[in-house]
Amino acid sequence: MKKRIAVLLALTLLLASLCGCGGVVSVSASAVPEAQRVKIALWYAPNGSPLWDNFTALLDDYNNGSGAIAGIRVSAKAFSSESELLTALSEAGAAAPAAVICGLSAALSLSGGAVMPATDTFFSAAGLGSIQSAYLDACAPDGKLMCVPLAAAPYLLLVNRSLASGAAYPDTQLATPEGVCGAAQKYNDDTGKHFFTADDFTALFRVGLAQYGDQFHASREQDIKNKHYVTLYNLLAEAAYNGGVTAVDGDAAKAVAAGELACAIVSASEIMEYAADPDTLSVLPYPVVSGGTALYPASLLTAAITASGSEDQTAAAVFLSWLLGNGDALTANSGYYPSTQALSSVSAGSGASPMAAAVTAAVKAMAANSTVSLPAPSAAGYAADAAFEASFRETLAGLN
Repeated sequence: MKKRIAVLLALTLLLASLCGCGGVVSVSASAVPEAQRVKIALWYAPNGSPLWDNFTALLDDYNNGSGAIAGIRVSAKAFSSESELLTALSEAGAAAPAAVICGLSAALSLSGGAVMPATDTFFSAAGLGSIQSAYLDACAPDGKLMCVPLAAAPYLLLVNRSLASGAAYPDTQLATPEGVCGAAQKYNDDTGKHFFTADDFTALFRVGLAQYGDQFHASREQDIKNKHYVTLYNLLAEAAYNGGVTAVDGDAAKAVAAGELACAIVSASEIMEYAADPDTLSVLPYPVVSGGTALYPASLLTAAITASGSEDQTAAAVFLSWLLGNGDALTANSGYYPSTQALSSVSAGSGASPMAAAVTAAVKAMAANSTVSLPAPSAAGYAADAAFEASFRETLAGLN
């Protein structure tokens, strides 16, 4: 018992030093013997982004370095999807992991569930002042920090210029949803093929309405009363009926890179997963409705502490603090960017691939003239968004 208390006190002191500097601390001490380390599990749902290769490498570095000194060993388990991870978590009981890494909506959906995150016990918005405030606000329903933002992947418009040349489909036309849908009609008339899709139609509606100054609810009964929702819905539905817009199974960036579609709204991380040729592919800013406010969505990667025991909770907080301090290494060449960095000031780095450099340049230019728009924090948002996404994709399939 004395040993466990001593370990817990040591972890608490280390956590305080980590949170104070926002990252890695230098500890000149011998490694704690393996048998005496606090061993915690972390669950995550990789999406194919190079970020997860970076994460695996960092985890090894931690276990063999800072973790060995702190007396912590972290094991990680990957799930095929966030839905699978959430289902396993709801059924885990005492076998729940110490922490999970997942998207924002999935993390917020944990509120009121079988496993209640203890993230706010160790982290606060005030203590995480180096993280972008918009990300922290999105993670805090009712002001309570449910999860910690690790990284953000903004959404962009990816265009295959071998299919849609800049002369026939200029950047200016593709700067608005109205222009994209007009180009989709022209493209279908010329080729008989689909032109445009989106990786996340729910985000398209949410941010499109935010650009108008309105709120999206992912509820037909509520949204149908909004004239701007009806305008955007009809714009996409008409373009789909005329053959220009479609929903694809799988990853939209992959379809554009393979020449199956001319363009798609996708996250920067998906571009980095599938696209490799910046000479063929153009990366453009997220489209803004005519007359609307320049806003763009982003996929936010977050971490939540899910352990029930105080020792495991503290160990998880120590590791997550260390991970936050290694944001550049975590996000390198991935299309994600550290949550501590404003997207208007990001840089690709000296070792960046040509595609990573092109994506980062597009992100930086877009963020300099636009503002990130994230969903209002809601525990029910994950299920509502999933239901809307499935319903709208079914609608597009019927119109095609």
